[in-house]
Amino acid sequence: MMQLNEHPLRQRLFNESHARPYAELTVPVQVSYLVLLTGEVSPKKECEHLRALAERFAVAPPVDNAMHYDADFGRFSIKWEKHTEFSSYSFFAHKECKKPFSCKVIDEVPNEWRIQPISATLPFKK
Repeated sequence: MMQLNEHPLRQRLFNESHARPYAELTVPVQVSYLVLLTGEVSPKKECEHLRALAERFAVAPPVDNAMHYDADFGRFSIKWEKHTEFSSYSFFAHKECKKPFSCKVIDEVPNEWRIQPISATLPFKK
């Protein structure tokens, strides 16, 4: 039987990805989860990107250089976490779809915001 070798950073990355509590969910719920490698993108740039979304929906934005952010945007809510190597974006909507997986909460997030690179956040049309 072939033995699998554990990556040297496995435990560190596992601990990092579990550093904050998970969102408490009630059904029915739709969830979209994105993980982005951040490279040279600073928390400030990511906060600016999230701030643009918050302004569009008139909700409180994240504070400058935040490392996590939770907000309810009405049609959806978001949980963002900045880790050392990556950022995670969880989008939630409490709705039921007629067919399983036929609707995606990420579709509730404005397309202009989703396709815009975080490193080049610009105002988008309201």
